[in-house]
Amino acid sequence: MKLNAAVKGVGTLLCLSLLTLSCRDVVPEANQTPASLTGGARLAATDDHPGKLLAANCFQCHGTNGTGMEHLAGKPASEIVNEMLEMQAKNPRADIMNVHAKAYTTEEIKLIADFFSKQ
Repeated sequence: MKLNAAVKGVGTLLCLSLLTLSCRDVVPEANQTPASLTGGARLAATDDHPGKLLAANCFQCHGTNGTGMEHLAGKPASEIVNEMLEMQAKNPRADIMNVHAKAYTTEEIKLIADFFSKQ
């Protein structure tokens, strides 16, 4: 019984360690914007994009590459930002997207929009 608990504890620690290592470079510095993160250029690997982790909540409907129910892939980031900011201003009970939009700051929305625009 003690060995089983110890194995579970080690497994949990290993998972947390791997999660921490995989996410450590994903969260942007407070003073970084999408333009400063990408240098205005398309990122070579979107897995390294700081907006990917934030966009994870969007993947169920919009797909991990932005080609789900409503295609976001390749859509101009400014258009996505404007739509999300409009949704933030609306009644959250009217549409599920209004609830999601209210959960993000403007800077987070910009990172998510930048991620999907580069897909």
